[in-house]
Amino acid sequence: MRIFKFLLIRFLILFFSFCMGCQRSEGTYDLQLDHMMLMYGKDIEKDIKWLSESVALKKDSFEKREIELKYAAVIRDMESYFFYLEQLDSSSLAQEKNLFYTDKDEITLEGKVFIQKSKQLMEQLDQLVHEPFLKKRIAILLGVSDVKNEENIYFNYMDYYFLGLPPKTFNYLIKMRKRDVLLIAHELVKY
Repeated sequence: MRIFKFLLIRFLILFFSFCMGCQRSEGTYDLQLDHMMLMYGKDIEKDIKWLSESVALKKDSFEKREIELKYAAVIRDMESYFFYLEQLDSSSLAQEKNLFYTDKDEITLEGKVFIQKSKQLMEQLDQLVHEPFLKKRIAILLGVSDVKNEENIYFNYMDYYFLGLPPKTFNYLIKMRKRDVLLIAHELVKY
C-alpha cells in the first residue's frame, strides 16, 4: 500500500510538471531553439575550418599536378560562392535577422540573389560532374529545387527552409550550406 501511494504521488508530480511544461509560451521555445542553433553553428564552424584547410591542401597539390583542369574553374566558382555565404552569415549575425525575408514574409532581394547564385553553381556542377554518386550528392546538398512532402504537396525552396526562421537558425542553415559547399569541393578535388 505504501508503494502504491508513493507511485501515485510520483505519477501526479510528473503529470503536473509535464502539464506546466506544455504551457510554455511559443516565444520561450523560439529562444531555446535559437540558442540551440547558435551552439550547433559553432560546431559547424569547426567542420568548416577543417574542410577549408583540407581543400586548400588538396587544391595546392591539384594545381601542382595540373590534372583535371576542368574542375579548376568550378572550384574557383565554389570558392566565390563560399565567400558569398560567408558575407551572408556575418551580415546576418551583425543585423540579427533573417536576410531572405521581410517582416511581412516577402522574399528580399538578397533571397533572390541567393537562389540565382545557387542555381548558377548547380548548373555549372551539373555540366562538369558525370559520376552518378557525386551528382546525386551535389543535388542533395546544394540543390534549391522545390520540396515535395509525403502528401505530394510542393513547397517553394525558400519558403520551406527559410520563411519565418529566427536569426540564429538562419545562420545555422547558412553555416550548413557553407560546410556542404566545402564537402563538394573536397569531393571534386579527390576525383
